[in-house]
Amino acid sequence: MVMSLKKTAYVICTGCPESRLDSSRVRNFLIENGWQITDEIIDADLVLFRACGLRGESAGESLQIIQTLKKNKKSSAKLIVWGCLPKIDPEALRKVYSGVTFGEDNVSILNDLLKAEKPIE
Repeated sequence: MVMSLKKTAYVICTGCPESRLDSSRVRNFLIENGWQITDEIIDADLVLFRACGLRGESAGESLQIIQTLKKNKKSSAKLIVWGCLPKIDPEALRKVYSGVTFGEDNVSILNDLLKAEKPIE
């Protein structure tokens, strides 16, 4: 599935320092491929959430954030949930979200999803 979107993205993450590094890498990838990064979810055409699921409380927090993101994003924006939550607790995730998901070790999926000219490494 290739997404045709405008080029404004909102990137958010929860969890460990590695999660923040992964999100920073994705943010840089988006910029290198012509995306603008916004701090306002309502301005975003793409919302990328790096969701932590390592501990029960972090998984619960991630699930709440997903519901908030779905409510606050504009209706035309695409939401992608990635990180350890989709791998650790896909059942809980499916209860609140049915879109694109992948684990942190499959971030290269973004190359195809976003038709990247400069692939993420």
